[in-house]
Amino acid sequence: MQQTTVSCVGPPLPLGAIVFGSILVGGVIISYSLQMISIFARKSSEGLSYLTLGLALFSSLLTCINFIILNWSRITCCFTGAISASVCIQNNLTTLQLLFGALCLFIIFIQLLVYFPLRKSGSSQKDFLLARVTIYATVFVWVALSLVGITMHFWLELSDSTLAIYGKVIGIISAIVVVIQWSPQIYTTWKLESAGALSIPMLLMQMPGSLSTVFFQAFIDGADFSTWGPYLVSAIEQAILVIMCMAFWCKNWARVQSYDDLLALEADDTDSYSVLPGSTASTQNSFDVQTGFGTVARGNSIFYHGSGSHTGPYKDGD
Repeated sequence: MQQTTVSCVGPPLPLGAIVFGSILVGGVIISYSLQMISIFARKSSEGLSYLTLGLALFSSLLTCINFIILNWSRITCCFTGAISASVCIQNNLTTLQLLFGALCLFIIFIQLLVYFPLRKSGSSQKDFLLARVTIYATVFVWVALSLVGITMHFWLELSDSTLAIYGKVIGIISAIVVVIQWSPQIYTTWKLESAGALSIPMLLMQMPGSLSTVFFQAFIDGADFSTWGPYLVSAIEQAILVIMCMAFWCKNWARVQSYDDLLALEADDTDSYSVLPGSTASTQNSFDVQTGFGTVARGNSIFYHGSGSHTGPYKDGD
């Protein structure tokens, strides 16, 4: 899998390119950490699509295989002693971006399983089973494809050009997966009309981050299109998802105003109620105002139980 076109000792990257690439590596870790924190804080992964997450992880793992095959020599140079550790890191900033991205996605998927919103309904149990099957299948296929590449290089000793073709095919498959990976999440968000556990800050960081990654890999690192193409598609679909969440937020925020009016009316009318003997009064949460970013208002309604009558406007359940 060695490429004769890449030398261990080459022209060093400009300082600006090194800083830019390092920022992208840190951005990958920070952006995914926001999603991890969101799930942990809510103690629930509701709102996350296991299909989208599974496809994202699968695509990320395929891109890792693609890049490693096409850039095998720059990775092996780190173990020959021909270059220092700092130069090794500089030459493999894209490698680190891809590896950390895949690792973070794997951790988030484990969180999804740990905090899966299980209910007594059969559909919930079925979804949990499908989520487990998804992670098992993803890891199995990734291992299988990796073993194929290892076999082609170490046992069959195929030429670099043949291995490059295999790597590019893997990259194309990754791009196809990215095209459809956000569809389940878009559907889930559309159905909930809310972001749920989906981290909007993560998306807002990853969208420009994906575009920056495309720029770095394509124009600075010289990576093949099959490596950075999936990031371009992902950025477009993330933009669609952000626009959806903002649209739902604007739509549902208007409901808050009407509920505020209702709360004010209830406060004014509470004193006008006269509860007859034998009746009991209680309060309970009657509504949660959901926006694209979660619950932003909660109101209380007063209900009377037992026999009796009251004066004032009638409410639901009276």
